[in-house]
This record gives sequence, structure tokens and C-alpha cells, in this order.
Amino acid sequence: MRRDGLQIENIIKETIRQCSMYEPGGTIIVGCSGGADSMALLHFFVKHGYPVIAAHVNHGLRGEEALRDENFVRNFCHENQVPVRVHQEDVAQLAKQRRQSVEECGRAVRYDFFRSLCCVPQDKIATAHTLSDSVETVLFHLAKGSGSRGLSGIPAVRGCVVRPLIRLSRSDIEEYCRFYQIPYLHDSTNFSRDYARNRIRLDVVPVLRGINPLLETAVQRMSQQLEEDEAYLTAQAQEALAHAQVPGGYDPCQLASLPRPIQTRAIRLAAVQYAAQCGYPSLRLSYTQIEQAVHALDIGMGGVALPHGFYLRVERTLLSLQGSDSVDFLWDLPYHPPQIFTFNQHMVTISVENCANFKNPNNIHKLLFQNSLDYDTIASNATWRSRRPGDRFAPTGRNLSKSLKKLFNEAKIPPSKRDQVLLLEAGGEIVWLEGFGPAHGYGVTEKTARVVRISFEE
Repeated sequence: MRRDGLQIENIIKETIRQCSMYEPGGTIIVGCSGGADSMALLHFFVKHGYPVIAAHVNHGLRGEEALRDENFVRNFCHENQVPVRVHQEDVAQLAKQRRQSVEECGRAVRYDFFRSLCCVPQDKIATAHTLSDSVETVLFHLAKGSGSRGLSGIPAVRGCVVRPLIRLSRSDIEEYCRFYQIPYLHDSTNFSRDYARNRIRLDVVPVLRGINPLLETAVQRMSQQLEEDEAYLTAQAQEALAHAQVPGGYDPCQLASLPRPIQTRAIRLAAVQYAAQCGYPSLRLSYTQIEQAVHALDIGMGGVALPHGFYLRVERTLLSLQGSDSVDFLWDLPYHPPQIFTFNQHMVTISVENCANFKNPNNIHKLLFQNSLDYDTIASNATWRSRRPGDRFAPTGRNLSKSLKKLFNEAKIPPSKRDQVLLLEAGGEIVWLEGFGPAHGYGVTEKTARVVRISFEE
């Protein structure tokens, strides 16, 4: 359905009213890139007399074009007497330092800058996300295997961040700009298929719109239903978590008895709340980490390494959360390759391969010094874990065991890092040790039929 500028304007007004996107006494920090969406948003707030600050981030990614965008926003704000703040950052370099993708790093830089401009609790950060953006986000999350939270789309309000255009499509915004003759710029990277979201917008959305011309409306309806379901289940999980609280953490038996949809959300809430208390308000848990925690609850013991150096630990009578400075942290997870899990900020992938690919003696010789094991030598009840007092290890080629303390001293591993070394135990014996390789009798030989490969990724 085609709308004119006044109809679009009324939808923005109603969205702001219904979602309480403005508090008297506050200022609206408008993220303004210079594109159609953000220029329309800035124009609306200025036209209706809201106290605003335009906030522009030059990511340093597009050379002269980025400088063009910055100057465009500065000039528009000067001509319309709008306060403007600009932040310049070499996001590509910062992303390398932080070991993040450029997109992830850029987003963090933007929101950190926007938050720095908020001075009082009533201040809001307004971003120009539209319904079209929300559809692309839903499809992106669908491709990654997200649950109902990811498929709920972009929320209209999240904390102090508000999105007044979230009920409008990109074509609505372009019509609004035409109606009010608002100038805007085109970002050349929007047409680059190097970015996943661009490929979704350019290649996937047109196909789906060919199936259903009202694609945005259909996805919005689905997302709203999922959002309502998620809100109810999260409330149930919050109540269950409160009932399970005990000194030092939570009763694992109560959490283990919960229905799975409530249980997984209770685990996520426990971790998020603990991280927020420690100054990390945006902790995100992966599907794999949730699965590890559920498994630990099922068997009554285990641990999960979480982002930012946090740990979730399950003992017989307590589920607790700990920081990276917990020197007594004990972590374990059953061995059942192939599998993927996280430990010490790494994604650990365990795969099983046929050794026929490695029959060349030179290759086998190399495997002895890699993160590889003879699959058939490892008992099925083996366990991935962190070190314990009294642990000993006999490296391949040396049929003589040493205490881990002595090995770590010889390798000059700092004491603060020793709890972060992964090992594999089978039958009461350490059969593989991170940084040292397989134990004597467990390495790959000419007789090996199947190889267990261990790989790490940040």
C-alpha cells in the first residue's frame, strides 16, 4: 500500500506515542549517517520541535566518500540550526585489535559514541532502523539458526535506544523524503555483496517478495507473535530463576526440572544478570553455550566458558557464575566427537577423520606434534576439563610423567593462565594437553585408522 508523506508522518507520531519513545526533559540523540532513513528521522524530530543532537560517525572505511558524508551532515545541521557531534574512528584497525568483524566493531563504536552524548536518564538514542531492516535481520538470524529472540526482529525500544521508523518500509522513507524534499546521500557499500546483509537485501528479499508482495507485513506479523511468546516465556523463566536462587547462585536440581523452553531462558537470564552486575550489560550466549549448560544440569556437574571471561559452573548442589579471576574454577564437559564447545574465549572444534589421508609417513610424523589423537585409543567416557590438583602428564615420546605444575613451570606458563589450559582425561589419565599434544600411547601412528582433530578459533 502506497502512503503519502502525511500518512507516514502520522505513523511515526503514533509509534513514538505508543512506545513512549520520548521523555520530557530529555534530548534525542539522532544517529545520522546522511542516508535517506536517518535524514528522514532527523527531519521529523526537528520539524516537530524535539530537542535533538545529530550524531555522526565517520568509520574511516570509504575514504573521500566518508568525508563527503561527514561534511554533508555537518552542513545540513548548520543550515537548520541543529547541534551536531561527529566522531572519527579507524574502524578497520580497531576491529583487528579487538579481533572483531568490521561490522561488529563499527556497531560497537557507534553505540558507544551515542551513549557518551547522553547526559540525563531521560535522554534517548534514536536510530533510523526501518521495517525493511527488521526483515533483513530476521532473515539473517534465520540463516544462522537463531531462536524466537532472533526471529522477533529489531525491537522498537531497547533500553534507551528507540526506533521511530520501525513500522515503515524503506520505500515509505523514500516517499517521505520526496514529499518534504529532504536531501540525502547514497552509501556505495550498500551495493557491495561483500556484506551478508547486502546479499540478503539484494538477492534474497526480491525472491521472497515475488512470492508474497506483502513480505514486510508478513514478517512483521510473525515477529510480533514470536516477540509476545518470548516475553511470556522469559517472564516464566525469571520467576523460576528467582525461586531457584540460593546463597552463591542457584539450585541446579530446580533448574534441571524446568521445561526446556523455560530452562534455557533461565540459564541465559542468570548469565546476563551476573555479567551486568560486573559491568558487562550486553552479554550474549551462543546456542552451543546454552546446550553445554543444559547438559551440565542434566548430569549434575560441568562448566561452560562464557564471553568476557565469565564461567558458568554446575556442582551437585549449586549452579554458580564466576569471573575470569576465579582461581578455583573447575570445568569439565563429556567427550563425544564430533563436537563444538567454547573454552577460554575459544571455539573448540573436535572432528574425526579417516587416517587414509595421512598415510604418508611425513604427514603422520607431523600429526604427532599437532592437536591430533588416535581415536580408537580413547575411552568413550573421556572428559574435557581444566586442571586439578595432582594432575600428571606423559608427553608422546617420553614414557615418563610429570606433574602439570612442573610442566607449566618449564613452559613458563603464568600461574594466572594455568586454569585456562584445556585437557582431555580418559580412564583417570590425561591423554591430551593443550600446548603439549597427545600423551604417550595416544598419538597418531602408522597403525591409526581414525584421527581426532582438535582445532581452536577465537
